[in-house]
Amino acid sequence: MLNFIKSYTRFWLHLLSFTILSSLMIFAYLALPKYYEHTDSILRDYIFQLRGVEKTSGNIVILDIDEKSLKEYGQWPWSRNIIAELLTNATEAGAGIIGLDMVFAEEDTRSPHTIASALHVDASTLPNYDVVLGEAFASLPIIGGFFFTNELIDSDETPTLGAIYIEKGGTSEDFSINFNSIVMNIPLLQDSLYSSGFFNTIPDKDGSIRSVPILMRQKDGFLYPSLVLEMYRTYLDIGKVVVDRFDSGIDGISLGDIYIPTDRFGRLLVNYRGGTKTFEYVSAKDVLTKSGDIGKLKDKFVLLGTSAIGLVDIRPTPFDSAMPGVEVHANALDNLLMNDFITSTYFEESIQLLFILTLIALSVILFSIVSEYLVLPLLFGVLYALYYLFSTMMFEYHIVVNIIIPLISVIITFITTVAIDFILTASQKKVVMQAFSKKVSPAVMEDLIKHNAKGLLEPVEKEVSIFFSDIRSFTTISEKIGSPHKLIKLLNEYMTPMVDIIIDEKGTVDKFIGDAIMAYWNAPVEITNHADHALISAIKQIEKLNEIRSDIVSRYGIELHIGIGINSGEVTVGDMGSDGRSDYTIIGDHVNLASRLEGLTKNYGAQIVISSFAKDKLVQSYKIRSLDFVKVKGKDDAVEIFEVVVDDKISLEEMKRYEEAMLFYRDAKIIEAHEIFKELEQNSASFLYNMYIERCQHYINNPELEFDLTLTMTTK
Repeated sequence: MLNFIKSYTRFWLHLLSFTILSSLMIFAYLALPKYYEHTDSILRDYIFQLRGVEKTSGNIVILDIDEKSLKEYGQWPWSRNIIAELLTNATEAGAGIIGLDMVFAEEDTRSPHTIASALHVDASTLPNYDVVLGEAFASLPIIGGFFFTNELIDSDETPTLGAIYIEKGGTSEDFSINFNSIVMNIPLLQDSLYSSGFFNTIPDKDGSIRSVPILMRQKDGFLYPSLVLEMYRTYLDIGKVVVDRFDSGIDGISLGDIYIPTDRFGRLLVNYRGGTKTFEYVSAKDVLTKSGDIGKLKDKFVLLGTSAIGLVDIRPTPFDSAMPGVEVHANALDNLLMNDFITSTYFEESIQLLFILTLIALSVILFSIVSEYLVLPLLFGVLYALYYLFSTMMFEYHIVVNIIIPLISVIITFITTVAIDFILTASQKKVVMQAFSKKVSPAVMEDLIKHNAKGLLEPVEKEVSIFFSDIRSFTTISEKIGSPHKLIKLLNEYMTPMVDIIIDEKGTVDKFIGDAIMAYWNAPVEITNHADHALISAIKQIEKLNEIRSDIVSRYGIELHIGIGINSGEVTVGDMGSDGRSDYTIIGDHVNLASRLEGLTKNYGAQIVISSFAKDKLVQSYKIRSLDFVKVKGKDDAVEIFEVVVDDKISLEEMKRYEEAMLFYRDAKIIEAHEIFKELEQNSASFLYNMYIERCQHYINNPELEFDLTLTMTTK
């Protein structure tokens, strides 16, 4: 009844928690994106870092205006004749399409033509470096760069588009990123370019670049492509670009048969390959001097940019806090070339909500059915499964899903479920203690609460290992001590460590019978190798008594010795007694046999005696020798009994000779057995050896007697 009430209550509480949590998480997901999107992005950064570096397409090289180039050719900006030479040499080295992550918005002030003009000197015969660069632009596969700004620039000029851009679908509402003005190359250079694209990167709130716009709009004007999109389009030789829109913004871009998914703002989530220097770098100095690794440029997409820190083109990314901006563009271009975009589209919102609801439901079920010891490992297991799911979705299926809401859902579900179970367990414990405090011992009551075992107190047949121990000559000890108070103190000092050992070995102390202890294993809780636990407990008690014996002698003037009997077998286990007073205990023939075995330790001069039933259940190895076949009082069948040797007083050689003597004896070869027992007794005086010498002598003196292997006990 108690379990039914608890289960019923748990069901409704967990159902209520599922309803509340689901409502809260759905509300947070739909209505509060600005509060969690930044944290969600940071978690996605960690997934990138855990994934590590990924192989690139191998088709992109960065032509780097690095520190050694600046040292050789002077600080930036360089004269444009140097830029023209750089681009020409790169093309001669076999470079494919070259993209410029820079803009030349003013005339070259270092050009002789410009200097002469400023001095009002005839400059017609002097070289014009802008013209030199323009001629290079016109003759080379160059995609120029420009950037958007919100500064108001008085200019009607716009970049020439290399393709027609058509917008399809959606409403009149515009979600694309737009700016007031465009900063372009000077007309002489801009008009010489085949095409150009913007190189703006827009960081998130924390400054990190996680996405790059590949479409942006001049306010109230046309859509323009990014530098990497234009390089890719030029490579594909596509003349018409279709921008697909839906009611919530841009959906993606179609380049012929190739579709590039974007977010609603026309941004591409960058699937970063790694940190800085993930792509091949070739120094501008090497290209200008036609030395080094310029062969790496052959048939490659080349991005001209800078890694020099002084030029300030450094950007934080999920992999690196200081990545050259040109390498951000390289990552985006590589995504286009390998067609492994990471997408986050709004039509998947319903699927995301269904996932959150399913996750909460599964978490409630799992956390409520597992053991309290497994609930924390299960939490870590679920969190790892979520990481694996998010990672797989990102890098195998290229879909970005919300991370923070499912993560919070699992953690809050875990806390709520544990809190519910804690409250119910505390309440149940109070009820059980009130209901059973007069019926069972505190140990059994605690076990009942802990394991919530239905019908634990009902009598059942169960295999257990039974233990009895008794202090030798306790009556004499009592008379010698005299004082009842002192005697009780002695018993407490002896029994406390003995009971601790039993409990440590997972046993249940059934009762104290004067100076005797009764215990058992494998009830009420299942214990693997219960016979071993019982025997190990007995061995440890003998060893512990040896440790404390001298201290007891010094304080009480008596020497304690104990005998222990152990048996294994099926008994009746359950709550037994009267209606007013009962206890959880065991009864049966095997219990009686265990008690008789303890008594037999005195007959054989042994410390621990076990039955063949217990011996057959042992898994570990011990020093054991057979003692006899005995019919205990009240039993018709003989039982083989064994001694477990604890100390090292009996050598292996002695054990071997003893076994030889027992084989002769049990084969009724009395004379041979008698000789070995006498030899053993001479070398090591023993009550056991004397007993068998007397038995052998009895048969030698009375040869007419029929040999009987079994000893029948007439007393307990």
